[in-house]
Amino acid sequence: MDIPKQYAKGVDGSVPDRPLEKLSKEVLDIKKRNFLNLAKLSFFIFLLFLGLVCYEFYTGSYISGLGCIIVSSIPAVLVIKYHYYYTVIKKKKLMSIKEYFEGFRKEIK
Repeated sequence: MDIPKQYAKGVDGSVPDRPLEKLSKEVLDIKKRNFLNLAKLSFFIFLLFLGLVCYEFYTGSYISGLGCIIVSSIPAVLVIKYHYYYTVIKKKKLMSIKEYFEGFRKEIK
């Protein structure tokens, strides 16, 4: 790795096999619980915006309904982000986004 000297302090140039081992079990449990709670909160906010989208389309305000769809995509992305972090900590394994979504396919079948 080619790291500038001011950033290279404490870096031995290798990626650890198990990066989550440096954190204590209590810290991992707290982080896991916090990420799960954030995912649940984001999902709840997403559902509120989805209800607002349905209401806007029902009343005939199509432009504001489209705006609400765009705004509702923000908590939807946060749900995926926080659940991904939760899954990484739960499985104690770094995974790509592709592996993360393949896990859903395996669980659904």
